[in-house]
Amino acid sequence: MTAKMTGISADDLQNFEETPCILTLRDGEIRGIERDSVRIFKGVPFAAAPVGDLRFRPPQRPTPWSGVREADEYGPAPMQGGLSGTASLAYLGAPRSEDCLYLNVWAPAAPGPHPVLVWIFGGSNQTGSASFPLFDGAVFARRGIVCVTISYRVGVYGFLELGEVLGADYRGSSENGLRDIVAALEWVQENIAAFGGDPARVTAGGESAGGMNICSLMAAPAARDLFQSAIVQSGGEVVASLEEANAVARIFNEGLLEAGGVASDLLAMPAEEITTLQSRLLDGRPRSFRGVFGGDLIPVRPLDAIAQGASSQVRLLIGTNRDESIMFIPATDPTGPQISNADLAANDPVFNRYAPRFAGLSPLEQRVRFMTARDFWRSSSQIALARARQGAAETYVYRFDQTAATGAWAGRAVHAAELPYVWNALDAPSAVAFLTGQADAGRRRLGAEICDRWANFIHGHPPDADGALPWPCFDRDHAVLLFDEKVRLEPLDEAELELWT
Repeated sequence: MTAKMTGISADDLQNFEETPCILTLRDGEIRGIERDSVRIFKGVPFAAAPVGDLRFRPPQRPTPWSGVREADEYGPAPMQGGLSGTASLAYLGAPRSEDCLYLNVWAPAAPGPHPVLVWIFGGSNQTGSASFPLFDGAVFARRGIVCVTISYRVGVYGFLELGEVLGADYRGSSENGLRDIVAALEWVQENIAAFGGDPARVTAGGESAGGMNICSLMAAPAARDLFQSAIVQSGGEVVASLEEANAVARIFNEGLLEAGGVASDLLAMPAEEITTLQSRLLDGRPRSFRGVFGGDLIPVRPLDAIAQGASSQVRLLIGTNRDESIMFIPATDPTGPQISNADLAANDPVFNRYAPRFAGLSPLEQRVRFMTARDFWRSSSQIALARARQGAAETYVYRFDQTAATGAWAGRAVHAAELPYVWNALDAPSAVAFLTGQADAGRRRLGAEICDRWANFIHGHPPDADGALPWPCFDRDHAVLLFDEKVRLEPLDEAELELWT
């Protein structure tokens, strides 16, 4: 399908340097803009609004529209609470609503077909937004890539298992957030050619919960052939059994009953009240909202499925950050016994093995290393090793060690710190204020290099960059590329992995 260009006044061109652009999609026509050789379309529905009778239900196709739909504003962010202040409009880039199943596209104006990046935001499956200001897809469009940022339901709306609470009709509701992602990937297969994208060259990329959700979908038969490559940043396997998901639902239902309600109230209760209840009951409970295995969508635990060959045809770039977990350690008592609602020494024998193995580290550093391994590094490494053993498509493994220059996390490579580098957006206010501090010339060079490496991977090439250290496949020597002031290669620390066996 081809774009049709509409007229625009000379004054508008002078003021905005934008040209309207109309595309014909499966469900109707949309009008976006072309600016600086990038076509931009925002707020495009990929599924019906999950409201009313569709609350807690799997995503449905949107209703086709007549006329031309304007695609010049982001769709709403998913309904969510104020976890760590992240529900602010400045952070999310859009207001919140249950009606959130929209995506955004940045495409090169040059003819395709171009490879495609589908980006899945993180946020513990509890918060986040496809309109987060850092995720400006123009940076990839200028590298010859069609970039799509997608939304999905988070928290109770997408990950609460209501089969026991509301009956058999709602069994599998904990899969709805992942099913939203599948629906977006299916939309890409049907529509991305209209933007100049190649549906046979799709990379699913995501960070934190976004990366974890990609790992879950690597074990989902319904997602097979929807993406040919994957980028997993600070993800790995983080899932729940159906029994664990039911336990979370019971906590939520008991809180509802204590408040004088009944389970069926959830079907008509205002979304703000549901979100308030979620915040009161579950915000302090770690990882309440995870992909659930053992159901229709993910029959087998993802790591087991990957070890058995699931998604072996998918190219994979995967890695973690050196100090991921420092931001989750209470500043008031960083070396105390309690962390993430668990007494480490009493409840996790693996933690007791870290002190002798890393005797040269302070108690705090041992804790950071342990928690980073527990929550991110271990399963990411296990996925890479499993793929190497069964001869899967090429896998590339990294660790991000570049520390923040200034600010609260100066001297640390914390969770999400790689994002401004991947998106080559070190001057973005969110990056400067929270993740990277003021960037110097060396950090700017590293940002350009990392963005170029990711882009080359999305294009189907090795993730190398001009003049930079070549990045070998992991299966050769289990080599890990470390991003720091000096990019270098080191072998995977398999001795640390053995602490977990």
